[in-house]
Amino acid sequence: MTVEKVAKLSYKEFVSRYLNPLYPVVITDAIQDWKALSIWTPEYFKKNYGSKEVTVDAQRYQLRNFIDLVIASTEEKPCSYLKDTDIPGLLPTPSIAVTMNCLTNSNWDRFSQDLTRDLVNSLTSAKNNQSRLTIIESNIYSYLDNLGRLLTSLEPN
Repeated sequence: MTVEKVAKLSYKEFVSRYLNPLYPVVITDAIQDWKALSIWTPEYFKKNYGSKEVTVDAQRYQLRNFIDLVIASTEEKPCSYLKDTDIPGLLPTPSIAVTMNCLTNSNWDRFSQDLTRDLVNSLTSAKNNQSRLTIIESNIYSYLDNLGRLLTSLEPN
């Protein structure tokens, strides 16, 4: 699939051409004036928020150490995704983002693989049965929550 790159896209056009049909697009001029482009670097977050703690796959990290894992991540050995983290609560200043996660037939296999990998990683890193049950519950809830969001976002034909 080829992903289009567009500029000067109106919201109405974005919704009709890309959002509703779930077609990916790169909007090349959407954030060109954001100060964050020059300020928000891995080094910035390590310096200003590096001592903050985050939990990823049932393991606690200082943000600076998690950023190092992300930077060292490879396709063969990917770093886990920073999920289930209250980013605005983590950072004291108004915040890192516009994002949309969509599950469709085109990405369902990858989603299933990622979910399975995360679940296995969580289970093998848990130290006791209660932790494992909590992790399983959290992963199942996350899966069902994502599935529910997908289903409620579908418009009737």
